[in-house]
Amino acid sequence: MKGYLKHLWTKGISKETKGKGNIRKNLSLEKTSVYAAINDAFKTLMIDCIVHDVPFPAYETFEDRQNLPRRFFLFFDKFFKAGRHNKGLWNAATERNNGNNNISFGTCIFEAHVRTTIQENYFAWMYQALASPKIIQVLDKAEDFKTEYDFDELPNELACSCPHISDLPLSCEIRYNTTTKMFETVSGSQMNSVQSEQKNHLQEIINKNKEERRETLKILREMVDSVRPKYANYDKEEKKGFNMEAKRTFKLFLDTDKENTEGTTPSNKKQKRASPQNKCRVSSEKLDVFKVVTNQILREKQSGLRSAWERIYKQVVNAFVLADMQDVETHKPEDFLLELGELDNDWKTQLSSEQDGRESDDTFNNVEQVDAV
Repeated sequence: MKGYLKHLWTKGISKETKGKGNIRKNLSLEKTSVYAAINDAFKTLMIDCIVHDVPFPAYETFEDRQNLPRRFFLFFDKFFKAGRHNKGLWNAATERNNGNNNISFGTCIFEAHVRTTIQENYFAWMYQALASPKIIQVLDKAEDFKTEYDFDELPNELACSCPHISDLPLSCEIRYNTTTKMFETVSGSQMNSVQSEQKNHLQEIINKNKEERRETLKILREMVDSVRPKYANYDKEEKKGFNMEAKRTFKLFLDTDKENTEGTTPSNKKQKRASPQNKCRVSSEKLDVFKVVTNQILREKQSGLRSAWERIYKQVVNAFVLADMQDVETHKPEDFLLELGELDNDWKTQLSSEQDGRESDDTFNNVEQVDAV
């Protein structure tokens, strides 16, 4: 089987098999689908944070399942699940035999891909969402958007502890037992110490990175203020240019001595893979970061930490999440924003009617609505 798969891969990326239905094209389409799924999950979380008035998580806090299990649960349940792009496999791994199975949610390389994709596109996706009235239609909501980098001291409620955002209930905390080398759930008096320890660790990560990230956010918000009033009138080419500008401006992974500041020598070409059959261009820094993340996750797999995490995730989902989801209608955050707009509109209409019972229908149409996608 291994030899057959190797032959299939080699044949799929060869020049002779270019065209409709070949593996190379299918792999490219799958990569695009995964990227789009993570992008959608990212912007949905942005809307969630705006709706429930909590800061958007810093991307560095998604990397530590051992010390930050509540935050990692948010990453795993929102982003890794979306990027996995296989609902059937995910449900089978979660629900078969009530989670008592050895079905993995995905490979180490794929998890590394999801993490580096978020890291690479964090500010670009944020800029695209805040600058586009089609995504966040209310200007005040876009202006009020905050990240964890904006706070010197983190607020009490965060995205990972908000019951409307995270499926990990407040009645359950997860911690890693270094003696048994297993994750376990805690409750009662132990919860406060676990919560305090994790919040302090989050604060340390924010303090380490906030100054540099704030500089990027300052540029981002200035660009949003400039672009947002004009975005509704952009044609197709202008919107394409807007997306390209976002990628160029907030590009995170650079080639050493290749992405130069103004006034220096022109940038060199990106690194090319040695194989002539698989021509693609990837920055050296991105490759280095990906290798570091992949090696970290591989070490976690070898130590048993990764499988221990998957076991506790299945246990928690079956004990809390699936039970709560029974007979509950799915409610999207954008629907909630729309309902807020309708309630606000109804209230203003009623107030206007009390002041003057003979208001015309045209007056009602001028009432400002609070709306979002």
